[in-house]
Amino acid sequence: MNNLVKVFQEDVFTDSLVIAEGTGNAHRSVVKIIKKYSDYFLKMGFLTVHSKLSDNLRKTMVQVYRLNEPQATFLMTLLGNSEIVVNFKLELVKQFYTMRQILL
Repeated sequence: MNNLVKVFQEDVFTDSLVIAEGTGNAHRSVVKIIKKYSDYFLKMGFLTVHSKLSDNLRKTMVQVYRLNEPQATFLMTLLGNSEIVVNFKLELVKQFYTMRQILL
């Protein structure tokens, strides 16, 4: 679980694809949650989306949401607590904290 968090314009972010892969959820399921609760996500910052070419055989375009730390934390609270998800939550929190320390 490397590089879950990235620096962009002097702030730290992750994205919906990283969260989907790290928690074992389908990306479309994660995006569905973000869209369903978009008003809540917007209260914590901009909700930025960009297109990325998928890694699957069909090579379709995928909408990927960039999430700041509060948004990512909120999303993680909306996911079930399987062992995979709990381990991913722990690692994501650690990486956000580490990246913030580096920026300071």
